[in-house]
Amino acid sequence: MPLNKDYLYKIYKPDGTYLGLLDDVVSPFGYNQNTETIGAQIQVVTQKSTDTASLPNSPVLDETGEAVLDETGEAVLDDGLGSVVGDGNSNNLVQNNNLIKVYEVSDYNPSGKIVFDGYISKWKTSSGTTEDITLTCLNLGQDFAQIVLPGGNALVLDQSQTSQNDNFSFNSTNTTYMGQVITVGSVPNLAAVAMMFASLDGSTQTASVYVFASPTDAYNGVTPLAVVTNTITNSTPTEYLFKLPASLASTPGQNFFIASDVTNSHAPQLRTYFYDSKVYSGGDLYLVGVGTGITLDNTQDMYFKTYYSQQNTERLYKNRDVAYILNDCMSVYTGAVSYTPIADTGVVIPTYTFKANTYLEMIQAVAQMGAANYFWYIDVATNTLHYQQASLTADLTFIEGRHLNSVEIEATKEPIINVVYYTGGDDGSGRNTNAFVLVTDPASLVTNRVGSVHLTNSNVVGTTAYETLKILAQNYIDQHSSEAYIATIVVQDGTFDLSTISLGLMSGYAGFGNFTDSLLLQIVGLSITPDQATLQVGTLPIRSSKVVEQIASQLSSTQTVANPDIPN
Repeated sequence: MPLNKDYLYKIYKPDGTYLGLLDDVVSPFGYNQNTETIGAQIQVVTQKSTDTASLPNSPVLDETGEAVLDETGEAVLDDGLGSVVGDGNSNNLVQNNNLIKVYEVSDYNPSGKIVFDGYISKWKTSSGTTEDITLTCLNLGQDFAQIVLPGGNALVLDQSQTSQNDNFSFNSTNTTYMGQVITVGSVPNLAAVAMMFASLDGSTQTASVYVFASPTDAYNGVTPLAVVTNTITNSTPTEYLFKLPASLASTPGQNFFIASDVTNSHAPQLRTYFYDSKVYSGGDLYLVGVGTGITLDNTQDMYFKTYYSQQNTERLYKNRDVAYILNDCMSVYTGAVSYTPIADTGVVIPTYTFKANTYLEMIQAVAQMGAANYFWYIDVATNTLHYQQASLTADLTFIEGRHLNSVEIEATKEPIINVVYYTGGDDGSGRNTNAFVLVTDPASLVTNRVGSVHLTNSNVVGTTAYETLKILAQNYIDQHSSEAYIATIVVQDGTFDLSTISLGLMSGYAGFGNFTDSLLLQIVGLSITPDQATLQVGTLPIRSSKVVEQIASQLSSTQTVANPDIPN
């Protein structure tokens, strides 16, 4: 028989400040979730009155005057919880974007176990013969569909003077720095400087570029804002880029002094270049001797370029394991989902580019690139992203007569795909054609009817796009090329700790006395209530969201117009 269970609905401000328990909840706890999804929602109905609850917070005290604590260590509050609903009071319990944590307390989990962690996305109230408030709550993993994967930091040209016809030897005894005052444009930072150098005999030399607020700071020996070194090897005048260790924040019109160390600590064959006429209006050339003097030269200008840093949305991977791609993308994630890096999977992707993709689109792409026996989902209780290989043995075993009375299993070949046409983006050949491949499963074609699909992925570009597309196509075939077993099973509470059942686990069966005992079925769908868990299970590689992915990836005329006539 089902165990007695209590559910605690704890409400917090968006900043994590605890507000109190939402009591008088009359709706049963429950949710539905599939693998390859970012979470689920719950509906919470409370009969808390909006008319009588506008009293100040007050903890329940024991006979000694101490606050009574619940199973999770929080103070139990009485009915005077302050205003329940609305945005007019920051202490209101029912307020959109407030956080909600749901704990299950039972004989299995007497100290309480968190079963949902999310936020209130909307609420409604009704009045009449009964008065109640209905909350819709989403787990925190929903931000995967909203946050865009950041790209790299692109350097964008701001100021420049690129004429040169003279040079200065790095063997001065009186001059420490030769440089240029520059005035930044309407840009947020100074991120890099380019200057022209040469090592006249081709020997390896080291040049340093300094950034000061002004020539006066350089003269007074003030610590520079940045120092960057570079190796100079070319014997002819060559532009070298000096990327600052960290971008210097700037305001429009701000001045900087960018300079080279030209002291005689360098070999005389090291030269820096300038133009013997005045062409740059944003500042002048200076020769600075630390503690000895400043010489203004407003008739000439250094050769220079300055850059600011601007984050773009493109993230490129070449010859990287699927695990590296996922680990790297998650290393720059700033949302609420937690993740532990995983080891290499053995699947190396020749090239893949993310561009303005959300984190949801990223993990979907990783799933398409990865092996068929890997799966992913975001846990609604911990908001943890799981991307892992399915077990080769049963994680859970259900026994006939103890956990289950019967299992109805369906064997199907309807979703079989053994022919895949895959279109990518530009193949880098210079012919303005898409990468286009055809992959088949000869063994499946012998024993099954033809099942074909045409998929597209414009993020796969370049000369190695064909290799990547073939990996994606083969993975898709691996997921769809053979007969599948599918079943729906119901596990009653009291026969099994339902809180231990999670998506992706492999389920085994015993006691049926037929072929069912030999099946190993993955849990790809889970519908949980206090009294039972309804599981959608199937043989690998059943993917619960593949139909949706297929619809989203189907042939588009705009994406395939540049296909060559013959697939690779």
